[in-house]
Amino acid sequence: MRPEPPETGGPLRPALAHPALTAALLTLALGTWGIAGPALWADEGATWAAATMPGDRFAGLLAAKDRILAPYYVFMRAWAAVSDSEQWLRLPSLLAAAASAAMTAALGRRLWSPRAGLAAGTLMALTPALTRYGQEARPYGLALAAVLGATLLLVAAADPGRGPGRRVWAGYAAALGAAALLHVLTLLIVPAHAAYLMGRDGRGMLLRRWACAVAAPALLAAGLLGWASGQRENQLSWPAPGLAELAELPVELIGSAALAAGLAVVAAAGRPAGAPPFLLVWAVAPVLLLAFAAQFTDLWTPRYVLFCLPACVLLAACALARLTHARVVMAVLAAAVLPAQLQVRGPDGHDSDLRAVAGLVTPDLRAGGGVVVQPAWHRPALYYYLPASLRPAADPLAVPLTRTPAGFYDVAEAAPAQIAARLGARRSIWVVRASRDPDPRAAAVRAALAQGFRLVHERDIGTMTVARYDRVAAPAPAV
Repeated sequence: MRPEPPETGGPLRPALAHPALTAALLTLALGTWGIAGPALWADEGATWAAATMPGDRFAGLLAAKDRILAPYYVFMRAWAAVSDSEQWLRLPSLLAAAASAAMTAALGRRLWSPRAGLAAGTLMALTPALTRYGQEARPYGLALAAVLGATLLLVAAADPGRGPGRRVWAGYAAALGAAALLHVLTLLIVPAHAAYLMGRDGRGMLLRRWACAVAAPALLAAGLLGWASGQRENQLSWPAPGLAELAELPVELIGSAALAAGLAVVAAAGRPAGAPPFLLVWAVAPVLLLAFAAQFTDLWTPRYVLFCLPACVLLAACALARLTHARVVMAVLAAAVLPAQLQVRGPDGHDSDLRAVAGLVTPDLRAGGGVVVQPAWHRPALYYYLPASLRPAADPLAVPLTRTPAGFYDVAEAAPAQIAARLGARRSIWVVRASRDPDPRAAAVRAALAQGFRLVHERDIGTMTVARYDRVAAPAPAV
């Protein structure tokens, strides 16, 4: 095993003394930069709607869908009572991202050295994926922090110098339970935790205590899955991954092809022979388990295994800490990742720029026009940027389910037979279509528009295609 270069201090002495704090501050600085730049995307719009709708409508939402997200939504309802600005809605994820970078640094320090810890925390902070999910009003950043907290507590509980550590095991169970409630698939970390304990002295006793600690989170996850099981067909429709999708996963997980390649080169050059095997299990096992399960059910999307990112970073950090010119390599990696860091902060950095779309359609909505959102699950994110007075009646295909229509979740979609009549009542119609998401109503909407409207304007805004149709005046009656 190649030894690490001596830690001579110098300008890095404060950072080496406090690698976790350094990583947290760096992540906060990077995450605060441009946090309101990207427009809310469809899933963030769902968070906003669930967090701000009245309680009876929220209960109705959970009766129909999103029970699997209920713990996160309940938290966000309390959080959004202060403000529903983009920055405030995303702040919990940013704080969780900073904690994640800090705990990655702490793991690197505990497993190897302060130098490795600083490398791990810095690499984690630079990762565009951490920036993306640290600037997103969804549960993935919070779940990542909970998984890292559980892992750090597991390492502490298995320390032979700590003794029985009942409080540590209780903390581990609480952190793992929080992870399961925030995102149930984070329990795929369990094989990696078992692998870590298998390599420790006294593993029989440790495994027994660990099994007891895992029982409560497993029961929580089972209860949440049971409660939400009948809603899966209403929410998920992703294809099963093949070899091509698995090959693309490292870039998806890290958020930058340049950084993914750089970390691979660093790992090869530094030969992380001192890396514990459980890091490989952590990086690979959840992906393989999820890919296998996705062959039978709609579960695959790369963000579901975001919690594997720290393992990849730690493997690279172990190697980087052994390189003689580690600072130069880190500077090169930071420069290589800059384009991806800029991209995730752009107006369409979170998939679509519905802020710009709203600015385009609002004048026509004020004049009696309408906007049809395809597919409908993009509607809440668009409505976030519309004036509140326009939301209830903006989409003619959203049929209110309550006396005072909210315009987002408490609506039903108009039946195909109703589409022509509901569109015909408007002077103009904007069709906002997500280019990558098929909409089952698309053919019926096109047919209805062909009957009494003409296309006058069409353009692409990020991943959305926006088209304006004006109603054709009826011909004057013959004299």
